[in-house]
Amino acid sequence: MKYLRQILFLVFIHQAAFSQILKPVKWSFAANKLDEKNYVLVFDATMDHGWHVYSQFLPDGDGPIPTSFHFEESKEFKLAGKVEEGKAISQFDASFEKVLNFFEEAASFKQNVEILSGDPFSIKGYFEFMVCDNEKCLPPEEVPFEFRVSAGKIVSVSPEQEIPPPVADTTGSSMQQD
Repeated sequence: MKYLRQILFLVFIHQAAFSQILKPVKWSFAANKLDEKNYVLVFDATMDHGWHVYSQFLPDGDGPIPTSFHFEESKEFKLAGKVEEGKAISQFDASFEKVLNFFEEAASFKQNVEILSGDPFSIKGYFEFMVCDNEKCLPPEEVPFEFRVSAGKIVSVSPEQEIPPPVADTTGSSMQQD
């Protein structure tokens, strides 16, 4: 019994050490200044070969989870319109037995915002997406985001980075991408 536990422990450690966590999608965030009060928040995804992320616009019913964006409400800004996305591929998917809209290789989602406050604040929220290849789908993933706003500048950060303090903008530049 003692040796069985040791063998199982070694098998577990070996498997944990050499197993790969699938992360076929990499996200980056940016903010583009349109004018003194209007910005475009940009959420870009790049997918490993053979993987795809689904559009926000999918048929109802059984199937993959569409990409969706959720912003915390705030009196400091307002959303101008809905999240826009690039042109998706529309194709019949045999696994789900329906035509689905998705992106391969890269996807870009954009949300216009109007800044209503001169005080420092953050635009926070999360988005949810699902990724599949021809053989499998990974569970839907929620990714938090935060864009800090201060003195005419938005600093965008990825969830893995520590959020820097707001910095005053004296150059008119408003884009930082990880």
